[in-house]
Amino acid sequence: MVPPTTPAVLSWPAEVTTDAVASLEREAGTTLGPADNTLVVDLTRTTFLSSSGLGLLVRTGKMLAERGGGLALAHPQPGVARLLRAVGLDAVIPSFSSVEAARTHLRKPAAR
Repeated sequence: MVPPTTPAVLSWPAEVTTDAVASLEREAGTTLGPADNTLVVDLTRTTFLSSSGLGLLVRTGKMLAERGGGLALAHPQPGVARLLRAVGLDAVIPSFSSVEAARTHLRKPAAR
């Protein structure tokens, strides 16, 4: 069994618009190596999340799950947290109050 690695962290900007998604997707691709399977998206600064941003979360989570890992969110702001609940993503992608709590969750094989 391969020991778990420390999940990578991506900090998203204040506004995740349709225009920003391509750049964020490229950033995720450069942050994650071919064998990496866990990622924390830090939403501390994010106050607006477009439908394209939601789609990126879904695609990234699916890709990581296919690799045997997972995606976790850190510190979603109240408006973003409400949106995640409204579309049901809170049931699919776990959110935590800090980056370290999200990393800890992703290090637990049974939790993913």
